[in-house]
Amino acid sequence: MINIPHNNHNTAIKNKIIIVTGATGTIGSAICDHLIKAGYLIIAVARNAEKGKQLFENSNKEQISFRSLDLLNNKAIEQLFTDPLLQQGTLRGVISCAGILKRGQTETFSIEDWDTTMQLNTSGTWYLFQNAIKKMKKQSQGGMLIAIGSRWNKGAKEAAAYAASKSALQGMIASLQKEFAGTKIRPMLVSPGSVASPMSKSVNKAIQAELLSPNDIAAMITYVLATPHRVIFDEIVIKAYNYDLTDQHA
Repeated sequence: MINIPHNNHNTAIKNKIIIVTGATGTIGSAICDHLIKAGYLIIAVARNAEKGKQLFENSNKEQISFRSLDLLNNKAIEQLFTDPLLQQGTLRGVISCAGILKRGQTETFSIEDWDTTMQLNTSGTWYLFQNAIKKMKKQSQGGMLIAIGSRWNKGAKEAAAYAASKSALQGMIASLQKEFAGTKIRPMLVSPGSVASPMSKSVNKAIQAELLSPNDIAAMITYVLATPHRVIFDEIVIKAYNYDLTDQHA
């Protein structure tokens, strides 16, 4: 794990810590930016250390700390929750944005790509949340667990692995909601449609319609985090209107 040092933080902000994985991605970096403006202290997590440095340099350094680690490594996830910031402050939420999209026809799709997709998109999120739940229970203050799903969880052409991984998140979050009902731990799934990002361009290079902005997703998540413990969101599906309603690209 590569750490980018953070400055000393005051007590108030240490009690509003959010972990964001996939923090250097299009959606993840927008979420970090919005949450910093909302007064949270961010532990930004991504594999690419160079992009992490850029994220750190372009943010309010008083409110962000970057950790470079491979979310395919369970030991690295465990180590994340021994972070000194989490020993000093309070974890309020974990947002799992890290993910991968690999497309291809079923008969030629490699088992390695299938395994990587399921491990990163689904298993990594599960293990991240498992460790977060242990931390939140020790704190006795609850917190929000947010997984980024996809409108493709219902299936998409030449995207069986991706669709399966995102569909699995639906079942996982629904199960966690039942398990932690009556507590202050709130699992939630956000399933975006087509977001203006390199991933969408990889699906359709000829997109002309106006897509969702990463800031649309980030603003919604910022609002959700501010809601009281009595509020639960089953699943929030947000689409690009009118592009995602045609289904011609899926």
